Amino acid sequence: MRLMNYFKPSGYLILFLTVLLLSCGHERTEMPGPPVDTGGPCPPKSQGDMWTCHHTSTWDITKAHNALIGKWEWKYSGCYWKPEDAGCDSLSAFKIEFTNENKYIVEENGQMIQNGSWVLTDGDSDLFKLQATPAVSTLYGRILFCDDIVEFNDSYIDGCDNYFRRKE
Repeated sequence: MRLMNYFKPSGYLILFLTVLLLSCGHERTEMPGPPVDTGGPCPPKSQGDMWTCHHTSTWDITKAHNALIGKWEWKYSGCYWKPEDAGCDSLSAFKIEFTNENKYIVEENGQMIQNGSWVLTDGDSDLFKLQATPAVSTLYGRILFCDDIVEFNDSYIDGCDNYFRRKE
């Protein structure tokens, strides 16, 4: 009974506020957004800019397919759940080419490291996804286009978002 008298309702309030204040001391790491603007400085602009830019056009599977064809250089990875994996340097030598015949070639440091075939499939939210065989992890997620940038948006399922700039 004495223990109950020790913790009066005001004691619970003080205990709650103390715990709350101590938990607020953690720093939150913010992930920078995608390199939407041409020239793509790092850190780049916000994810919202990419969505807004992509949705200025109406996309169908043929238009998205044709927009993807060409050579692309990796520019940036954004990882909301693992911000330590985000950045502008880790894959700086990574390039991919998509051909009109639905083939792809992945190069790193000028050397082919993988090739295969690809098709676009329906994603969600009126977006498309790339199905590569064999799979390429930097190409997972929904596809968004903005000028000469393509984003493979995988953060909606706890993956990383990867951004490429058209090379040619």
